Amino acid sequence: MRSPIPPTLSVSDEITGHGELVRGALRVPLPRFKIVHSPFEEGARLVFESVVGREHARDVDRILSGRELPSVEGLGFDGRIRIPELFWQRFEGDHYLCGEATELLLNGEPLKFTPTTQFVTMSLSSTGLALAEKDMLVHSYTGEIGGASSGIENPPVTWSTAHGEMRLVRHYRYRTVLIGGNEATVRIAVPVLTLELSSSGVSPDVVALSEAVRNAADPALRVISYLSRRHVHVLDVAIVSKFVAATHSDVRTFRWMRGAPNSSKRAGVGMMVNPHRMGGSGMAGLLDRLAVSKYRTVVLAAIGYLPSASQARHIESQLLFGFTALETLVNGIHDLDGTHRSLGSAQFARLARKIRESIRQGTGLSGEANDSTSLIEAKLPELNRPPIVAQTAAVVERFNVGFADLFGPGLDLRSGLQGMFRTRNAFLHAGKVESLGRVVVAASRATALAERVIGALIGLDRDWIDSRGEEHYRYLPAQEAALESEKQGR
Repeated sequence: MRSPIPPTLSVSDEITGHGELVRGALRVPLPRFKIVHSPFEEGARLVFESVVGREHARDVDRILSGRELPSVEGLGFDGRIRIPELFWQRFEGDHYLCGEATELLLNGEPLKFTPTTQFVTMSLSSTGLALAEKDMLVHSYTGEIGGASSGIENPPVTWSTAHGEMRLVRHYRYRTVLIGGNEATVRIAVPVLTLELSSSGVSPDVVALSEAVRNAADPALRVISYLSRRHVHVLDVAIVSKFVAATHSDVRTFRWMRGAPNSSKRAGVGMMVNPHRMGGSGMAGLLDRLAVSKYRTVVLAAIGYLPSASQARHIESQLLFGFTALETLVNGIHDLDGTHRSLGSAQFARLARKIRESIRQGTGLSGEANDSTSLIEAKLPELNRPPIVAQTAAVVERFNVGFADLFGPGLDLRSGLQGMFRTRNAFLHAGKVESLGRVVVAASRATALAERVIGALIGLDRDWIDSRGEEHYRYLPAQEAALESEKQGR
């Protein structure tokens, strides 16, 4: 008997208003529109719906048929509404318009005053690195409310930016829902980045400030995604601007919202680190070392592939993302160190000239290259590039990256790497897969090595590693041995 599938509870925010559909000089009135945002779901969307007067149907067709995407400007209960780009999906019955927005701005016009202070809150997609600063109140079995027994307060994860100290914490938001006709309160955990601006850091241009703080948070979000083994995005930015004077005070709230890319997590892959072990200052140390690292650009280029590898729904995708991350690191490190070539340019040029002469003599052709020899000669520059196995082994050994648990006691590093890249080459260059099991092993090893190389480059403390997040790597030697036994038994 199948176990029943648990029902899914969806919580959405609804924004209503009226305004205009705009493209260039063309404007069509929208007497009423609705925007539905699901901020707590993976792959959250901003869905736009509106009813257009039939007398404006032709104008809507003109707007939607243009090359540029239309925008929406309007006014609602929450203030001024602006959708910079509306990706319309259908326009039916000469009056019903439906589409999706990638971002939404509420009260984005510049402030008429210079704020005294500004508070920025960025809501993120799911990550276990964000901890609640205090234990929540708990209920006893008889119903009384009391404090949690541990009494432990979690220090927030903090680091410095050009705008001030940024904090990663877990906030809770509450929604009232009806279940079987009964009201219930749902508590939703939301990871947030918080920032307080004062004096020289404040700005009346809230839209530009929102973009600036998102850009400032980007390196940290890449590291958070790496440690979480899933992509972590900014979903919502709220900026509360306060002005306080002797005669009066004023408060304005700006919001920027976006739809989150789908980041459904592959089952069985846990976070890399335990946030309780990392502590409040651990993230700051990682970001400080990344900022001054010689390999900063290489790490930032490679780090984005790893959450994709961990979240890949198909093993072939994990193979591609895992090896792309590893090879980006290996090639980038050797390029910055000047060890990406076996010989110097002048020395290799002399050698290449002799090889070309030998090719033409060996084929019975002399003088200028023809179609037969030019294809061979085009491959000559690759001879000056060291083998990827040797280059990868050099990086692993140089930075003391652990690998024994990935390959097992009976397999040395180079032999293990050769097997990995053999599977990768057969799949990418010939489209051959000996077995999906070997693809799983190769993809997991490449992903693990890339994670550990980055950890070594940014000074990740191995004591922070969550053992549960490493379980899927521990079984790789046994899995490979089983595959080999199965092959020999055929």
